[in-house]
Amino acid sequence: MRRESRAFIATIVVVVFAFFNVTDEVHSAEADEVVSVAQNVMSAISNKDFETVWNETSNWYKNKMGVKKAPYVAGWALSRQPFAPLKKSDIIDVQFSTSDPSGYVGKIYTITFLNEYENAKTYERVVLTEEDGKFRLSNFMGAPAQ
Repeated sequence: MRRESRAFIATIVVVVFAFFNVTDEVHSAEADEVVSVAQNVMSAISNKDFETVWNETSNWYKNKMGVKKAPYVAGWALSRQPFAPLKKSDIIDVQFSTSDPSGYVGKIYTITFLNEYENAKTYERVVLTEEDGKFRLSNFMGAPAQ
């Protein structure tokens, strides 16, 4: 193999590795941002600050579900009424996808928490989608934990 060919191949390999390293750093920074947003949403939910939950909810979700502010906030207040103050919250999983059965296509992060309240232990999942360059709440699920 000629010297020029080896140098060209070596350059391509370096560029490919550099590309993947930059991509990993971008995803890492985005994942850090998403985790921070999810923690803020989970904090607002556990503190029963449903005005903030409304403000952090994506317009896509609001439009798809046809929700209005007053019933949305009331639904949160009623569903969270049994929960005592949060004692401990740990993120146990972060997943990424680009589409789901709801029809949404774009960046989707699913963050699962193991939360310990004074009167219960739960798995709670915050789903965030990207909207206008920001990640917003698009779904929330919870279930009892052992």
